[in-house]
Amino acid sequence: AFNIGFFMVLPYLSVHLTSDLGLGAALVGVVLGVRTFSQQGLFAVGGTLADRLGIKPVVLTGCVLRVLGFVGLAFAQNLPAVLAATALTGVAAALFSPAVESAVALEGGESERAGGPSRLDAFALFTVFGQIGAFTGPLLGSALLVVDFRLACLVAAGVFVVITLAHVVLLPARRAESTTGSWLDD
Repeated sequence: AFNIGFFMVLPYLSVHLTSDLGLGAALVGVVLGVRTFSQQGLFAVGGTLADRLGIKPVVLTGCVLRVLGFVGLAFAQNLPAVLAATALTGVAAALFSPAVESAVALEGGESERAGGPSRLDAFALFTVFGQIGAFTGPLLGSALLVVDFRLACLVAAGVFVVITLAHVVLLPARRAESTTGSWLDD
C-alpha cells in the first residue's frame, strides 16, 4: 500500500512540474533532489526516533506527513509550495520506512521464535508486496492522470489515510526500549 500511494504520484511529478507549472529542468532537478535528500538523507533520524519513541508513533507521524505532502502537491502552484510539499513526502518516508522495517524485523523474529515463518520469510513477503505496489501504483496513477495530476495526488493521500488508520488499529504499540546513550551515540 505504501508503494501504491507513492508510485501513483512520484513517477509523474517531473511531468507535472514542467508541463503544468512551467518549471525548467534545473528547478525540477532541485525539487527531486530535495525529495530524495529529505527521504534517504534522513533515514538515520527516522530510525533513531523509532528506537527512542517506539515504532507506532513514528510510523503514524510519517503517514500523516505523507498525506499532508500529497495534498500539498495537489494544490501547490509555485516553487516554494512544491518544495515544501515534496520535502514533506520525503521526511514522511524517512520516518515510516525505517520504523516499518523495524516492525517487520520484530514481528518476524517473534514468529520465528514461536516456530512460525522466519524473519527472512517476513522480509521476503515485505519485498514481494512492495514490488507489487511499485508495479500497481504507476498503473493507477496513469489512469488518474487522464483526469488530472491533482486527482492522483488526492487519491494517493487517501491511500495513506487508509494506511494510517490500518496502522492505528493493527500495529502493536510497543514501548521503546530505554536507552542510556545520547542521540549522538545512537
